[in-house]
Amino acid sequence: MSVTTFKGEVELKSKTKSRGVTGVVLGLALAAGLSAANAQQTLTIPFSGPLTGPIATYGLEPLHGAMLAAEDINKAGGLKAGPWKGFQIKLEQFDDRGDPQESANIAQKLVLNRDTVAVIGHIFSGNCLAALPIYEQNGLSNATPICSNPKITESGYKTIMRVVQDDVANGRAQAELAVKTLGGKKIGVLWANQDFGKGMFEQSTARLKELNVQFVAEPYNEKETDFNAIISRFKAAGVDQIMHLGFYTEAALQARQAKAQGLNVPFFAGPGVVSSEFIKLGGKDVEGVIVMDFMKEELVTPKLKELSERTKAAFKEGFNLYHRNGYDIMNFVAAGIEAAKEKSREAVRVALRGTTLKGLTYEIKLTDKGNLIVPADKLLDYYALKVVKDGKFNDRK
Repeated sequence: MSVTTFKGEVELKSKTKSRGVTGVVLGLALAAGLSAANAQQTLTIPFSGPLTGPIATYGLEPLHGAMLAAEDINKAGGLKAGPWKGFQIKLEQFDDRGDPQESANIAQKLVLNRDTVAVIGHIFSGNCLAALPIYEQNGLSNATPICSNPKITESGYKTIMRVVQDDVANGRAQAELAVKTLGGKKIGVLWANQDFGKGMFEQSTARLKELNVQFVAEPYNEKETDFNAIISRFKAAGVDQIMHLGFYTEAALQARQAKAQGLNVPFFAGPGVVSSEFIKLGGKDVEGVIVMDFMKEELVTPKLKELSERTKAAFKEGFNLYHRNGYDIMNFVAAGIEAAKEKSREAVRVALRGTTLKGLTYEIKLTDKGNLIVPADKLLDYYALKVVKDGKFNDRK
């Protein structure tokens, strides 16, 4: 990735290799005018996720959000309190390519550096689950901006912090929206046969059963390209809606093949499809697809509008939920580090579990298991429906 400069003030460098464990320091700590002595007062925070390959957008977008947050922290004088008061934040990136084994390899590398007190990542649930035992054994806090499988915070790990909704919330919310808002009465559930898809499938279908709604479920494997047999079975079963629980690459093909077979029912996708890549891959065939997102397309606060402009200028990307998550989690980690009582992994871990932060769109406060608190009576407040129209995501009115 080429070097991008924020108006000549902070140089952001992103560089990855396609093989092996790779870490490249992002030059976020060096704002213009900092003396050499001050530049040395930095705290390095690793970021790990898929940064190259066909699913890199899921890692790059939260990374870019975290970069913007680190820039804001550093411009304001660095960390404001605690044992690292005055330190600048320096992000270091590690490309796991979405491969769980590579995530484990990266975790093994990171725990060896005793100056590392927190890690931001990973992105996919399988990657988090592969790396977590290593972080746990070494007391290194892992704050994830996306990993949503319930097992991540239900397995007793003390080092995990999740600042987004888990699949209990996501799955139940998508089922409720499918029925109560979109009017589904017999739903074709199309789910990715991996950790994220399984978690969403279990929770959404449990809620459909509670709502006494019929469904026909079909799993699929990532990197499959021919879904015609599944679509045919949905068509024969008379489904009146397809609820997709997976990611954008396959979703684009599935929507196209459903349209080609004349199965003209609402195609309702979950948050794994919220990416401009979905629209690029699907083209006119994904026009009309409905998506459950975590934030509205209309950016209603001055800060969101500002971040949208900076994201477009620096990365040529439209600001979305993944940028938001990256921005929020960088600020969350910084707030926890500021609250630490001493320079130790354990002190940071304890502080992070007790941190409350006003994020860009909701309050971030964790349970004693490290999971985001989502009040049951406000569940649907955490989501927004969008529809693909004229080649872009639009808020569904």
